[in-house]
Amino acid sequence: MKKSIGLFILPGLLMCMQALAQQVPLNPKFGAVSQAEVAMTSYPADTSAAVLILYHNQKVEAVIDGRNGLMRREVMTERIKILKESGKDYPTYKIPFSVATDPAEAVTGVKVVTWNLENGKLVKTQLAKKNIFQEKLSENYSALSFAAENVRVGSVVEVTWTFESPRVGDFGTLYLQKDVPINISELHVNYAECFTFNKMQQGFLGVTFTRDMENAFTMFGKSQYNYTLYKDNYKAVDVPAMRPEPYCYDPDQYRAAMDYDLRSFYIPGSVQEDFNTTWINVDQQLVDKGLLRKFHGNSSFADAVKILAAAAESEEALIAKVRLLVRGSVRWNKRHNIQPDVKKALKDGEGDTADMNALLGMALESVGYVADPVFYRLRSQGALRDYHVDVSSYTSVLLKITTPSGAQYLLDASYDAGTLNVLPPLALVSRGRVLNKHGIGSWVDLSEATRNNVNEVNEMTLLPDGSFHGAYTVMGFNQGAAAMKVDRLRFNSDEEYIEEYEQNKDIEVDSLGFTHLHDWSNQCGMQFRYEGEATMSGDRIYLKPFLTKYHSASAFTKEERKIPVEFAYPMQISYACTLTLPEGYTVESLPDPVSIAFPALQSQATLRCQVLDDRVVVRYMFRRNATFLPTEEYASLRIYWEQLCNIYNATIVLKK
Repeated sequence: MKKSIGLFILPGLLMCMQALAQQVPLNPKFGAVSQAEVAMTSYPADTSAAVLILYHNQKVEAVIDGRNGLMRREVMTERIKILKESGKDYPTYKIPFSVATDPAEAVTGVKVVTWNLENGKLVKTQLAKKNIFQEKLSENYSALSFAAENVRVGSVVEVTWTFESPRVGDFGTLYLQKDVPINISELHVNYAECFTFNKMQQGFLGVTFTRDMENAFTMFGKSQYNYTLYKDNYKAVDVPAMRPEPYCYDPDQYRAAMDYDLRSFYIPGSVQEDFNTTWINVDQQLVDKGLLRKFHGNSSFADAVKILAAAAESEEALIAKVRLLVRGSVRWNKRHNIQPDVKKALKDGEGDTADMNALLGMALESVGYVADPVFYRLRSQGALRDYHVDVSSYTSVLLKITTPSGAQYLLDASYDAGTLNVLPPLALVSRGRVLNKHGIGSWVDLSEATRNNVNEVNEMTLLPDGSFHGAYTVMGFNQGAAAMKVDRLRFNSDEEYIEEYEQNKDIEVDSLGFTHLHDWSNQCGMQFRYEGEATMSGDRIYLKPFLTKYHSASAFTKEERKIPVEFAYPMQISYACTLTLPEGYTVESLPDPVSIAFPALQSQATLRCQVLDDRVVVRYMFRRNATFLPTEEYASLRIYWEQLCNIYNATIVLKK
């Protein structure tokens, strides 16, 4: 018996509703590729697309298997159209699977067919089994790799495979939207009534939903289990590509998708398991797994740290010296993790974020400090969400340090430019989970640990021939200082840095110097002298007083944006320019005063110019206290951003 619940539209973040008629009509059956599909040369809804997914179908099942128990089975099927040369490598796959589960995960049923038109006829090329490769990724993981053959511009590629896993509740995020457009996107989630899931929709796309129900049975142990099978069906058509955008750390979290999080499994009189959990339960899981002990233990640096502590001028200075001691033995391998292996890190001379912070924490605790791990999710991997409460939600770790005097600081030992409370931008999230040595957890906001400033002073002298020279000083504080350090350390030398700086500013730089560039300091300074040329026309000189444009005019040129805007951290910038006028010239016009504000970002900018004797004084201030902007404010942001960028085109006009 089969019953069906009617179609309706999922509520939530719904921006627009598409007509339920895809751009490209097709038969979705595997192998039923039409000549028209192969002959098409562009996709009307997105003529810039190099790849179009004509049909995407993902079927996920929570299966009650009488032999293997509970299993998750996924069948992925796609039909892909190659529209441009740059899209030829798109049908290339690498599917990881665990070999450590019981039974082991498996990828089977791989079939890849490439369709081309040759002499007016459809010709298919099927991927040979010998070109499907299995490779070992680690002790616990392998991957199946393969790529479509005979792919050219115009090809249509069909691919399907089946994935099986005993991790029945680990559906992950099931996407209906990708970074290329999709003509038809379908998702089917099947499960017996004994499974209870928390479900969450994400994204801004109109998605239709229907549910079918069937009576079914299986053998569970020695008994027959009769149940209702739920079939949740999701469909979207003419799905636009969601490509990376500037000022967005993780576009994936805004793509149309469904999350199914297993909460319980119940068969009356047989099995009952409750997977509902809280962050407090996750705290206990970390304790039970012995993870917390790895951050609190005997330090191999203990003797050296005691010597440093005896000579330290302050608690902050000792933290700096111990950090330097640890980093002298172990360098960061650019990887993030939450589970340290300090013995291996010391042996290899390199380690991940967990290793670095565990080593620093244990070293500090050897002289009476408290260093608790702070678990968090990197901004590049999406926000920490309460409907997916699990240890796997955490992807990195740093430290909360409490000194003997009671002062508290946040610190990531792996971050080269970091200091106390100056964390890497990827760690600036609203929620990090502090877990003390007793296993008691609490939340901490990592996003606004510091006030961040950049102050710039420009002493400029203009000569009658239109040339100018000056002295420029920049001083950054906290994140402003860290950004300066990171920017400079991208280059091997001052000379390489100067070369790019001169190209960007259209000046010649001399006598460049930095202060605190390599120091443990929340400040960084840069000083240099420079020369340049103003614009002359007749008896007038036109001079722009800004050497630096603090905002890029190309950042938000798109008229529409489907995902929110994210800035790295709150920031304040102040700029003061004093221009000494050339002999024989007077000021004909100054830039108009500007005062603009954008409340949605708690942002404001002002510009003031005035003549004082033989000088022009220019003062500019910008601040932005918020870091997140929803899509509905994007049109207003574009207007504000254009006004900001126009400030940097301000021109002083002098007349002879």
